[in-house]
Amino acid sequence: MTLDLAGANTLLVTPFDDYGDVDERSLARLIDHVIAGGARGVILLGSTGEFFALTHEERVRIIHAGTAHVAGRVPVTVGVGSDGTAESIALTAEAQAAGADCVMVIPPIYFDTSSDAQVAHYTAIAASTECDVMLYDGSNGIRMSPEVLRQTAATASNVRYAKIATADPSLFDTYRQAAPQVTTIVGEDMMLLQGLRAGGRGSATAIGNILPPEITALHLAFDSGQTEEAYRIALRLAPVTMFLSVPKTGFIAKFKFVLANQGIIDSDRVRTPLIPLTTQQRNEIVHDIFPLLDQQ
Repeated sequence: MTLDLAGANTLLVTPFDDYGDVDERSLARLIDHVIAGGARGVILLGSTGEFFALTHEERVRIIHAGTAHVAGRVPVTVGVGSDGTAESIALTAEAQAAGADCVMVIPPIYFDTSSDAQVAHYTAIAASTECDVMLYDGSNGIRMSPEVLRQTAATASNVRYAKIATADPSLFDTYRQAAPQVTTIVGEDMMLLQGLRAGGRGSATAIGNILPPEITALHLAFDSGQTEEAYRIALRLAPVTMFLSVPKTGFIAKFKFVLANQGIIDSDRVRTPLIPLTTQQRNEIVHDIFPLLDQQ
């Protein structure tokens, strides 16, 4: 069966307990929460999942535990981001062994981020696996040119998705012209509706951790031609998404705080280099955002 990541894919946070250890039970509850809310797919170990703060062994543990708990209910995409190609290939092998459907690959983020380096990195990872591959534009602000996408997709037929996290709707058409066989995925929460209107067929959102039914409803409304309803949903989501997503460095801690208060995960613990929320920030979420969440 051909994999189809159209619809809402949720970039899962990685829950930790109060001591900072990976919390598999909270991860299982989170997976159940987003699937019950209508998510068409889940993504483990993206930036939202704090992959950068985890050891190799922890990432392998999450890959296997998360994929096993999903148990085929929805497609599983695994982030295999690393500046070293060999490490990404090793994580890709674990994802395939665990039964994941797709791997999400960020560009090299240290030392050489050139187009040639990206093509070499992407094609080596794609050649190592039978999983579908999702390339990522905008990770850490690093752009993927249409030519990089064209070259990589022409070389590796399993490169089937491109996640666009750059806030530029024109990229959807640009990428489609460069590689028509590649499905574009909206990867910027605040650009969800604009990205769908520009041609994105699926989304990879962090806000889906907190409001999966609303993200699902937006997709369903848009896909069924109910554009005014999709616009109304997007307007309701906008203040919540903006408050929680800005500044970018604090959004993971904010999302975890909300999820912990909803009883979905046990702790809002983040790992350094991320900084815990201040008391003032927590109070702002309680007073300004919780009432908006109740209205969704």
